[in-house]
Amino acid sequence: MIKTKLLVAAFLGGFFVPTFAAEPNEPPEDFTSYPVRMLLHCTTGGLGRIAEVLAESWQEVPVVMSRLSRTSTFILFVSAPPHNTSTLVVSKTTKDGVEACVVWSGSSVGESFSVAPSPVWPNPKPKGTDI
Repeated sequence: MIKTKLLVAAFLGGFFVPTFAAEPNEPPEDFTSYPVRMLLHCTTGGLGRIAEVLAESWQEVPVVMSRLSRTSTFILFVSAPPHNTSTLVVSKTTKDGVEACVVWSGSSVGESFSVAPSPVWPNPKPKGTDI
């Protein structure tokens, strides 16, 4: 299960590499890269269409959104208990419109969404220093 989540994280990291602030060319030495074959469920109906399907079929609503660049966004949809499901959606805007894809979905035995009550943000490093 953890390996699967790491593979998805690696896939998403590769998908959004151009959006990293420092744009590293290589992952840290203690990271392992895996080629992953995934089936994505996409629509050119955009985020509205995916939101409609997730609300009607799984009672999921968007709870977190992060704009990764001017053209890329990810949204986490979550359902309330007793459903405890969540879906990760990514969207990409191109000259032809917006395509949104379900990248990952699943359910949990407990709550599928938890918020860090007091996140500790790292201090930014001065320009020109190593990452």
